[in-house]
Amino acid sequence: TSTLIPSLKWNVGQKSHGMRQAKTDGFIIYLAEDKSLNYQNQQDLALEFVRENEKELLRCRSFPGVDYFLLSLHFVLPLNDSMFGFATNMNQNLLSACVSVGLEPSIFVQFDRETDGTNLLDIHSEDTK
Repeated sequence: TSTLIPSLKWNVGQKSHGMRQAKTDGFIIYLAEDKSLNYQNQQDLALEFVRENEKELLRCRSFPGVDYFLLSLHFVLPLNDSMFGFATNMNQNLLSACVSVGLEPSIFVQFDRETDGTNLLDIHSEDTK
């Protein structure tokens, strides 16, 4: 058992979370329900989570059969005709924290032509504008 509480879990062969048929057992922990968190706020929340749960994450990572241990940030990037590319990086403190517990950091970018112009890559929260 773990003190970490999964938001979603699945077993081999089960259809779950957009997968056709899971090849492994697994679980997901959503750190926030607010899908509009900007990229910087997601990184801050993830860093706090990793630091607060370091021992339990290390224990989970070393559990037999765990071969995929991922920390994923997600944001929607408004797309318009003037865009030809983009680049982003991850906070160095978050990267270090991930490495220390064996998490593989990833950034999932969803392109959206229908967004109202809000750019979730904006590192300034609404509170600081």
